[in-house]
Amino acid sequence: MIRLAGEEDRRAQLPEVKITPQAIAKFAGVMRDRLRDPSKKARKAYLELLID
Repeated sequence: MIRLAGEEDRRAQLPEVKITPQAIAKFAGVMRDRLRDPSKKARKAYLELLID
């Protein structure tokens, strides 16, 4: 229970993040561009980041 209380305190100190349709569209566009990168290594790295 002590761990949960600490987690709540930490979250209370973080700024509130709002996910807007515009933010989702921007993220999707950036990821689409990254996944079209000609380098197979770069595409794989971005997919791994997304999955993590």
